Amino acid sequence: MISVLENSYQFIGEKFKPNIEDDIKSKIRVPNLLKEHSEICLNKIPFDAFESVIFGHSVSKESKNIIINIIKDNSSLTHLKIQEVYHDVFGDLHVRDANPV
Repeated sequence: MISVLENSYQFIGEKFKPNIEDDIKSKIRVPNLLKEHSEICLNKIPFDAFESVIFGHSVSKESKNIIINIIKDNSSLTHLKIQEVYHDVFGDLHVRDANPV
C-alpha cells in the first residue's frame, strides 16, 4: 500500500505505512496548543446565566455538602436549583432535587 500523499510514506516490512503526521505539519500550521497551553483565556460569566447545578451520581456526599454550602453562602447564587442524578430500579438515570446530607 502506498500513501497518495507525495513523500509521506515509510516502508515497513512488505507494506507502506503512511507518515501523515509529518505531511500535515509541512502543509498546515499546527498551533503549539496541542502539546501545552501557553495561555488560558477565561471569560466572566454572570451568576444569573446559570439555572441549576446537577451533581453526578458518583459525587460523594461530602463534596455535595461543601458545594451546597458555598452556594448557600453566596447571595448571588440563591436562585440556583441544586439537583442530583440517580439510578432507578431499572438502571435508568434521572434527575431529582438534591437534599443536603
